[in-house]
Amino acid sequence: MKLFIKNGIINEKPYPQNSRTAPEFVITNKRDFEKEKSKYIENLRETEDKGAIYFEGKENPSMGKLTAKEWNNMFYKHTSHHFEQFGI
Repeated sequence: MKLFIKNGIINEKPYPQNSRTAPEFVITNKRDFEKEKSKYIENLRETEDKGAIYFEGKENPSMGKLTAKEWNNMFYKHTSHHFEQFGI
């Protein structure tokens, strides 16, 4: 099962539209948009500063070791999915 899910997350194919979110990831409380935006930008800059070398072979808690390209695909797909979801 892990390998099946892993391939769908790290490949270059976009996530399917209207795919369900696991209940543990659904945010139900109110958030401060500017604060969340600042945290996102900070995390994005930190990721960029670390560079691909940092992520090569780095362990993911759910999927095990990933290549830098697999991390890149996962980051891109996740961000793109949410930007499209909220019309950004």
